[in-house]
Amino acid sequence: MTLNRTSESSSVTKIAALLFSLQLLLACAAPTRIDTSVVLPARFHETTTIRDIAVLPFAGPDGAAFTAEIEEVLAKVRIDEKPYFKLVDRTNLDKILSEMKLSMSGMFDQETAGKVGKMVGAKGIYTGVVTVSSVVDSPYTENRSRCVSYHTVYYTIKNTRIPVQVCTAWQNYPVGCTKRVATFSLVPKLIDVETGRILYSNSISHTVSDSACTDKRPVADSLTLLNNAKAAVKNEFRSDVAPYKTNVTLELADSTDDIPTDEAKKKFKSGLRFARANRMDRACEFWKDASALSPKSFSILYNLGICAELYGQLEQALETFNKADRLLEKPDKRVSEAISRVSSSIEKQKRLQQQR
Repeated sequence: MTLNRTSESSSVTKIAALLFSLQLLLACAAPTRIDTSVVLPARFHETTTIRDIAVLPFAGPDGAAFTAEIEEVLAKVRIDEKPYFKLVDRTNLDKILSEMKLSMSGMFDQETAGKVGKMVGAKGIYTGVVTVSSVVDSPYTENRSRCVSYHTVYYTIKNTRIPVQVCTAWQNYPVGCTKRVATFSLVPKLIDVETGRILYSNSISHTVSDSACTDKRPVADSLTLLNNAKAAVKNEFRSDVAPYKTNVTLELADSTDDIPTDEAKKKFKSGLRFARANRMDRACEFWKDASALSPKSFSILYNLGICAELYGQLEQALETFNKADRLLEKPDKRVSEAISRVSSSIEKQKRLQQQR
């Protein structure tokens, strides 16, 4: 059997397909995006009204051990380069609990927590219960196939006879696999020592899983998965009780269709190049210059709104996004999302100032 023409034709076809795919990728290039971080207010505002705190032992499986991890989370919170909470010394707290003959691994009612808080000088007491701390394995099987019989076929390519092994019979066989699921659930509470009132209570639960088969790799070990679930719980708890940072991805406008002058287009494109190099300081300078040349360009105004948002000038950002929006004849998803996002940020910043 000779494959000279067939092979050549196939190669040409593949190259043409690759070129066509490349053209599609270039035509549908991914939009320019920049990543930044913002500080958001604690999700439970009342937790920020009490900063002098103590952490009593948590009840439930792994509760006593997890108490130290919760205490570490609170101790590491820093806002404006300063510790956010003042924690009662653990040694002093354990001494008081021992003198009061209180359990080191149990739920504390509001009255008892209040008494302990007054004795150690805390204004708020964190306590709670670990409701789930488990790792469960579920075995299952997957089918595989392997060749058990071959037949040699000879091809002639450029006058060279080449043998090729072709499978003529396949055999199916099972492989043992394991799905491992780690779950950690916590119900933390913050009790106001003075009033005995519960200021904060939440049910936080996270699950982390892994699946693997014996012919590929081992399943992730139980401790790693459980620690990952715990880390997710701690991260959510941290966001509940104090201001926190989160990452945000902002999409830039990159079309020059509505920019009438070549000089404005040039400056706009220069700004995009700096933005892609993570130099938003220079990018914003170029877009400001471009705006002076083309003050009614949606793309330029929208990107200047992003600049104002990045630098925390939220009122200016909202005004700029609204100006860009009024230039449109139909809604644009990016600017609609920007107006909503910045409006929300303005309200959140008001709460954040109260929590600092």
